[in-house]
Amino acid sequence: MNLPKPYLLCFLFCLQAVLPVCAQYSDTIPQIDSLSVVVEAGMEKPFMVWNRLPGAEGYIIFHYEYEDQNPNPIWNGIDTTYSETDTSYLHPGGMPGSQPEEYRIGELDSTQEGNFSGAMGEVHTTIHATAEFDPCEGSVALEWNKYRGWQEEIIEYRIFTSENGGPFVYSASQMPNDTTWLFTGAGAYTEYCFRIRAVSEEGRTSTSNTVCVTADMPRPPGYINADQATVKNNEEIVVSFHIDPLAESGEYRLLRRSAGQEPYDTLHVYSAGNPGYLEYTDEEADLNLIWEYRLAAVNECGKTVCLSNTATNISLHGNAIDFLIHLVWNAYREWNGGVDRYVIYRSIGNGPFLEIGTTDRLNNTFTDDISGFRTQAVPGLFCYRITAIESAGNPYGITGESRSSITCIEMETDIRFPSAIVPNSDIPVNRVFKPVYTFFPREYYLVIYNRWNNKVFETTNPSEGWDGNPGGGATPQEGIYIYYCKIKNMNGDVVEKTGKVAVLFRK
Repeated sequence: MNLPKPYLLCFLFCLQAVLPVCAQYSDTIPQIDSLSVVVEAGMEKPFMVWNRLPGAEGYIIFHYEYEDQNPNPIWNGIDTTYSETDTSYLHPGGMPGSQPEEYRIGELDSTQEGNFSGAMGEVHTTIHATAEFDPCEGSVALEWNKYRGWQEEIIEYRIFTSENGGPFVYSASQMPNDTTWLFTGAGAYTEYCFRIRAVSEEGRTSTSNTVCVTADMPRPPGYINADQATVKNNEEIVVSFHIDPLAESGEYRLLRRSAGQEPYDTLHVYSAGNPGYLEYTDEEADLNLIWEYRLAAVNECGKTVCLSNTATNISLHGNAIDFLIHLVWNAYREWNGGVDRYVIYRSIGNGPFLEIGTTDRLNNTFTDDISGFRTQAVPGLFCYRITAIESAGNPYGITGESRSSITCIEMETDIRFPSAIVPNSDIPVNRVFKPVYTFFPREYYLVIYNRWNNKVFETTNPSEGWDGNPGGGATPQEGIYIYYCKIKNMNGDVVEKTGKVAVLFRK
């Protein structure tokens, strides 16, 4: 249904005089109702539908185009229809993927020279979309021209997205004057295709060409799990991370800051590709402070593409009121599985740490009643450590454990001596001269002299007592004896005591 060349030449000659008149919109003039880009035989082509004019002999389709030898664009009649009911057209020569395409419809009238009545509708322009992928940002910038042709206003542009050949789904809308949109979060080696759809106040729509890009960039980690920040040997903090094994990022930066402070400092840089697992020992951290650690994967543009959760050390503090030791520590944060519980351990006199209790994840205080140790004469150094344990909800199957710093409470040694002993008493405790302690001292020395200043007993064992024996295998003898005792408590203070003890016999 091509327009005959003689008619086309006549039309081109007469068009200049007709165009000013054609600017007026009229229901008696054929008007394009919608102009969209559709797929035909695997190719995207412009497709238009226009209003039916009763009594029309047909319609002429005009296309605004450039001629090879003429740099000025012209309206070219590209085809005709010969029925008033034939009101749609697919332009096989259109190239909507390369540029916006402009069309209008004219009425065919055999009574007019050139078979053109001069009645031409409004110009309609296809939406031509372009896309540019930014590998540094992992984003796609979309841009398109405004749709032109409807008498009513456009209310929005809708963006539809397809991933790896999947169905197009609605992603976002832009206001009529905004013809750009930024798609973020692109996955490596993934193809993304986009279409733009204009929507008018009366519900008309026009769909753009399909524009596709492939996110050609190294695959960033899908996750970085901060396993734990744990205190080692009460001297340093060890932090560890598991990294998505499919990641291709080449640089990782270990970040640290004092809790709540900005910004993070880069503590260490790893540039040897994806190790899958990283561990770092922070020997400079003050264990009395709370430190926050994160691991960042950085692309070749220096942009962070994945950031781990936060790992914090646990700083433990305590104080004693009478024989109650109160412990408090900061809550561990922020495991992906959350904290399940805190386990409290105690060491007495540099002995092994033994579990003495637990608290739930919301409770970071604990009180230890040590009054029962007064009668056991144990060393006065009480040290504590907390271990936080991650819940089972970690999505990567990792259960973290974080040990706190150690805090020690030194209880003052209260030492008292009896004034007399009765070697033949029916009560065993009255038979031996031995100090009574609240807690054992760190160092101990006891010596006893008779009235002639002769040494009769000496020991460095705080558990060993004197039975009144004057030495040399003799039996205990009544009399007054002099003792001297020197102790060093847990904080290094030296205490000296001197006194008299009487040896008596029950009659």
